[in-house]
Amino acid sequence: MISSSAYQDCSVADGKPGSKSRTHGVEGLEHVNFLKDVTDARRIRRKVIENFEQACLPTTTDDERRRLLSFVVCGGGPTGVEFAAELFDMLNEDLTLRVRPPDSFLKA
Repeated sequence: MISSSAYQDCSVADGKPGSKSRTHGVEGLEHVNFLKDVTDARRIRRKVIENFEQACLPTTTDDERRRLLSFVVCGGGPTGVEFAAELFDMLNEDLTLRVRPPDSFLKA
């Protein structure tokens, strides 16, 4: 269940009362994907796969391909570090078994 609240304060309930993603007033975080529960992880995974598939199309320009395959992980805690490692493995091991985009475009 997602609830709305004040600007710069994104609330994502994961079944526990009071569970909130704190943005600490940083602008632009309304465009990020928080990683609080399995639903968030699935949404991120789906978007990564969609970007990868779009980047592999022959009609995709190099600039667009570079944009689609560039990812930023914010947060150096255990979740951020583990997610960055898993994203790297997904891009470089799992997805490349199907289609291999030019190496220079994979950035994680």
